[in-house]
Amino acid sequence: MIFFLSCFAEQSLEKLEKEKEDRFSIHHLNDVVLITIDTLRADRVGAYGDKLAHTPNIDLLAEQGALFRDAYAVTPLTLPSHASILTGLLPKNHQLRDNAGFALNPEITTLAEILSAAGYQTAAFVSAYVLHPSWGLDQGFSHYPDLFHPADVSQVSAFGEAEVPGADVVNRAIEWWNNTKGPRFLWLHLYEPHTPWDPPSGWKGDPYRGEVAEADLLLKRLLKAVNKNALIVLTSDHGEGLWTEGEREHGILLNEAVTRVPLIVRPPEGLSGNEHRSPKQRNEDVVRPIGVDEDLNLDTVLDQPKAARIVDSYVSGIDIAPTIAEYVGVELEADGRSLKSLIEGAEKEEFVFSETLVPWFHYGWHPLRMLHNSQMKLVRGAKDVWRGADESQQVRVSEQIEFFFGELPTAPGPLEPHIEAALTELGYLTTSVSVELEDAPDPRDKKEVLLEIQRIEQLEAMEAIPLLEDLWSKEPHLISVAIDLSLRHAELGHLKKALDVSEELLLTQPHQPTALLNAGLLCLALKDLDRSLEHAERLISLNPLDPRGYRLKTAVFVEREDPQSVLIWGKKGIEVAPNDPNLHYLVALAFLFEEDASQGLKYLGKARTLGSRATDLSLWEGVAYERLNQIDRAKEAYNEASKLMVSDLRPWVMSGLMLAKAGRCDEAKPLLINAAKRGGGRAPALQKALQLCTK
Repeated sequence: MIFFLSCFAEQSLEKLEKEKEDRFSIHHLNDVVLITIDTLRADRVGAYGDKLAHTPNIDLLAEQGALFRDAYAVTPLTLPSHASILTGLLPKNHQLRDNAGFALNPEITTLAEILSAAGYQTAAFVSAYVLHPSWGLDQGFSHYPDLFHPADVSQVSAFGEAEVPGADVVNRAIEWWNNTKGPRFLWLHLYEPHTPWDPPSGWKGDPYRGEVAEADLLLKRLLKAVNKNALIVLTSDHGEGLWTEGEREHGILLNEAVTRVPLIVRPPEGLSGNEHRSPKQRNEDVVRPIGVDEDLNLDTVLDQPKAARIVDSYVSGIDIAPTIAEYVGVELEADGRSLKSLIEGAEKEEFVFSETLVPWFHYGWHPLRMLHNSQMKLVRGAKDVWRGADESQQVRVSEQIEFFFGELPTAPGPLEPHIEAALTELGYLTTSVSVELEDAPDPRDKKEVLLEIQRIEQLEAMEAIPLLEDLWSKEPHLISVAIDLSLRHAELGHLKKALDVSEELLLTQPHQPTALLNAGLLCLALKDLDRSLEHAERLISLNPLDPRGYRLKTAVFVEREDPQSVLIWGKKGIEVAPNDPNLHYLVALAFLFEEDASQGLKYLGKARTLGSRATDLSLWEGVAYERLNQIDRAKEAYNEASKLMVSDLRPWVMSGLMLAKAGRCDEAKPLLINAAKRGGGRAPALQKALQLCTK
């Protein structure tokens, strides 16, 4: 009897293990591919009815899957929207409320963590620095490479963004996919439709659609590499204003243009069917400033989707993670709901929520939030704008919108210093405007200001400066306007005026890092080294892990010809930012000044590896090799420098003099004669070299 029970128990355990194995490996553990195309409006995709779109690969997914006619982003911002996509949580719960000043709390559970625990190999390949792993979205991904070259990040302008070309991201994703055994969870992010628009040829007058077409083309190879058993989800983090209600891009207003996104789910093996909907007009209030984007195609697109299955219910970005979890067969606690039953034919209407705090954080305007379904809509700012709700419904919806929004953060939350430094390095304004909420105007009442800001952005510096001065006098709390004004003056060489603007801004915003940096750099250019040093020290004091303060302070000591201080502060900066090419370059110059050619060459090599854009880097490598008596290598370096420093005679003269000293006059003479012909005949070094070769 005991033997029988023992055998039965063993058989039962084997059966349970087999059932568990079958349950995961056969029915549930399909590969999963999540594709997010940044800044993609639903109405610029062919499957959603756009006759001018060229999106055959996205359209093919729709032919094989479910298309959600009314899918909405929780916010028109890249980082917090992706956080909601990857966690299923509202912004109030994952606590990322802006692109700058926030990072995901490690205690938050992501979809990638759940899938990794279920046995998935997980990888993410992203194109925008705002999704860099430092901001916490890498949680649960075993492979989340940092594709951003340090030089690309450090050279971003005050309002620019670093991005990786989509082709590079797709290539890496396919390589990982082909070299990884399943089950696999891949997240691919493409940045192409985001500004600045640089479409392929043939899209003149329609650059946004051109960028969308480019993103679609990039997907072709990836979708071919993915097997038919994969669950594929394609969506976007937000749309693009295209001058709807006066907004060219996104982040400040809430409307369909910036929140309605494509959402297509192709289940494993795909769906059969051929559904379509009659054309529907969606209202768009397009307000474009005179003289801006005049050739941009802004014709309204009829909403007439086609797909294997069309879902009419309103859905949200927070529904994506729960949907993937149910298909895989794992549990995920989320604010969103699984859409699997809707894909299978059910329809269930629910409200969807969106918010933006950009007006509050960066303009001193009231935050906006939106709650809507097919029957009613509320957009709340300093005032409420309703559609289709009676008085009793308004009470209920008003309570719901406050519940979904949560408490208003008074400022971006505290970050680890190195994260804050990296964000400010990119020019994201992490200092918020100090305005009482009850005094904050509604962004919808500031459309003229918004239009003026956007119009000025398209102008050359000479035209922009008087308009920026006028706007700043009327809206003195707008930090971005003051910074732009300073940069425009600097662009024209008006360094003193640029400095005056930066320092006036610092009177009201003494801890604004971009203003501090600009003021310090301008003082450096004006040879006011003491004041430049003061600004550098304030930057370091404000954030000891911000490499820009060390870089500025080191540059001041370079100008003072104080190599010992350059070495001290340059090395401190490298401790903070070991991948900063500029600091390695400055330290290299100090070593060369100190006659330590070996160390100078070492740091120059590191600066080159890290992508230094110093045009004279090869020249200094030539100096280092020459001091080490490596004449041939020095000659190569000087030759390379002459190609990069086309209007500078130093590479020719220094190489010629070196070769003349080495008795290699046959090689030296062509260089020296060329330099003399180009106007360097009176240079003492050139005269000395010629004398050596005419003895």
